[in-house]
Amino acid sequence: MSDRLPLTRAVPKIELHAHLIGSISADTYVEFGQRYGAGFPSTDRRVLYHYDSMPTFLTLYERIASFIRTPEDWSEIVYRSLREEWEDSGLRYREIFFSPTVYVDMPYADMVEGLVDGIDRATADFGVDARLIASIFRNQGADVAEAMVKDVLGSPHPYVVGIGIDGDENVGPATEYETAYRMAREGGLRTTAHAGERNGAAEVRHALDDLRVDRVDHGYGIAYDRGLMEEARERGIHFAATWLSSISHYPADRARNPLADMLNVGLDVSISTDDRSMVFSSLQRDLDQIAYAFDLSDATLVRCNSAALDAAWMPDDLRARIRAEIETTLVAARAAAYDKGMAERVGEGPTG
Repeated sequence: MSDRLPLTRAVPKIELHAHLIGSISADTYVEFGQRYGAGFPSTDRRVLYHYDSMPTFLTLYERIASFIRTPEDWSEIVYRSLREEWEDSGLRYREIFFSPTVYVDMPYADMVEGLVDGIDRATADFGVDARLIASIFRNQGADVAEAMVKDVLGSPHPYVVGIGIDGDENVGPATEYETAYRMAREGGLRTTAHAGERNGAAEVRHALDDLRVDRVDHGYGIAYDRGLMEEARERGIHFAATWLSSISHYPADRARNPLADMLNVGLDVSISTDDRSMVFSSLQRDLDQIAYAFDLSDATLVRCNSAALDAAWMPDDLRARIRAEIETTLVAARAAAYDKGMAERVGEGPTG
């Protein structure tokens, strides 16, 4: 699989849809849990991170989160998560969802202070930049969501670039959160929403028309409304999709998976990990798998990576630097691929 994706493997990766708690490795989960007196029946990651439904997934998610209790803890988990994806996939930039209202014992500003420290250390140590998206945990209701937006606006930080909404899409109508989204927009925050992951196009329509989001997370339900797909394509709406989520809810083949359809019709789509540690994956592994399952070309995945860069909520000077890094890397990778091909033709390298 790697031989057919030399450019994808080489390029510095951009990721727009990654949840911090879901990116905590099993080893870190156990370490932090034991630090606070928790016991674990097993340290095997597949036992630790076992779930069989969205409710049991969220219960596990909240348990992992319960062991992040100080700004120093926040700094360490974000630092480790960025380092691991950099080592595994060549990560260059990530936008990270965090759910402030899950942590009732820590002031919002203290949480952000720890996260920013971890991001800055990652940038200094291995050159990975990141920004933060404060995420509404929809299982808690509209009042909690609106209070969270007030906290975000009341303690502004340039690294907190927007809000999102996650949790169980089947809990409560999304219309409950229109006020929270209006507050965020009026306060100058960017907006996104998990919509259409398991349900239909109406959920995506609501995110676009009523929540008035700048981009959509997942969004697979849009594939069942051709008119809405065309509208989203014309408007340049970006979809921050995730491979393993798509095949958790839909068939893993290009003929029946709506994510494949979204790519085929030319929607602006990027691929992210979602919850890399809880699904035992990495961004590079996901790209390898989606390329194989959907028969995607190296060039298509490179374009998806560039689409993520274009859609990222980063400062323009940072975007320009990363774009230059990507172009430099692609030139070198194309040259290396050409040299390898020439060597094989004249018998100087492997022939098959």
